[in-house]
Formats: sequence, structure tokens, C-alpha cells
Amino acid sequence: MSGAPTTPAPSGASGSRSRDSRRTTPRAATASRVGFAGPVLRDDAWRGRDFSGQRVAVIGPGDEVARIVPSVIATAARVKVFQEEARWLRPPGPPAGSLGGSVARLVTTPIGQVADLLGVAGPVDRLVGERLSRRHLRRSVDDAWTRRLLTPHRRFGARGTSVERDYYRALADERCVLVAWPVYALVTDGVRSAEGVEHRVDVVVVTAGSRLRATLQDTDRSEEQSR
Repeated sequence: MSGAPTTPAPSGASGSRSRDSRRTTPRAATASRVGFAGPVLRDDAWRGRDFSGQRVAVIGPGDEVARIVPSVIATAARVKVFQEEARWLRPPGPPAGSLGGSVARLVTTPIGQVADLLGVAGPVDRLVGERLSRRHLRRSVDDAWTRRLLTPHRRFGARGTSVERDYYRALADERCVLVAWPVYALVTDGVRSAEGVEHRVDVVVVTAGSRLRATLQDTDRSEEQSR
């Protein structure tokens, strides 16, 4: 898969080129727009934007970057995805709504009925949902190390789930790179990841749930007060 991580992986990881980001995620990222020449897009500001010829960094938790990256890669020259935390992504298609009331359609009607009668529909749904999500990931992403980076460490549903729509395909694009290290700061020419590497980009997209969002808001307030 061409959209593989860019930094060396621990020894013994077959085909790996990155370290596990769980060990490197800073408790508080220090992001400041001061000195960064390009735009910082938040929330839905990326929608409908033409990124032709631009290098774009997309920063946020897995489910949020998964919704954004397919649209950005459609026009961008290059996209670097800084996934702060992997989130469960369900395969597209039925069932609609939560997995909770759809065990019967996912497996068989008898299993769904028994689960409801025993009052264990929630645990059964989580088990089924996780298995479906793992299978979808395994079938969609060839590279074992990339699959590891995209696999959440929390139980299914602990941080919500989303439907995967073209995110895995976007990551396979040679113009798209999944970076295992989280962003620690915005710098003059782009972003600096936690291991000290500066990634040159023209535009930074920060999702609503990103760890950088609160720090950017604090920076905005400081700049307004200093005027």
C-alpha cells in the first residue's frame, strides 16, 4: 500500500515504517498559528475548497479524518494524515443506524432474538461490530503495519463509530501518507510531528475533535487580547 507511514517502525514489525503512536502522543500539543504562513481550516471550512497544487495536512482522530481525506485528496497535490487516535470504522451499507438493534440482520434472527431476551444485545452488538470492522479493514488495506495503525486500541463503540467511505482507498493513493506520529506544533512552513520532523505543507485542516483545537482557540483569544 503506497500510503504507508513515513517513520521507522520498531524492529520485528514486518513491512513497517513507523512507530506505534501510543508511546509518543503528547499530553498537550502546543499549536500556534504565529509564523505559519498558510491557512488553518477548522470544522467544515475544507468543504468545497479546491486544493489544486497544494500540500495539505489533515489532523484529528481517525473517524473525523476519515470523513475529510477522501474529499481533500481529490484535488490536493499531496496529503499527510496525522491521525491522533484510531477509531472504529464500520463497513458501508446496512444496517442503518446503530448496530445495537440490528444483530438479527448482521448475523441471524435467532441470535438477535436470544441476545435481546437475555439482555446482552449491547455486548453482542459490540462483538459483531468489531469483527465486521476488522474484516473490512483487513480486506481493504493490504499493508499489515498500516492496518495496525488504523486499528483502535479501545473497545468497539467506546469513542463512537463511523462508516468508512473511501478513506482506505484514499490512503492507498500515492499522494496520500499516513503519519504515525502526532502533530506537536504548527511551524513556519507547516507542522512539526512529535519526533521532531517538520513536514512542509501549504494548508492545515484541523478537525473539530482534534487535540490542537483547544490550543488554537487559546491562541486566538491571546491574539485578540493583544490587539
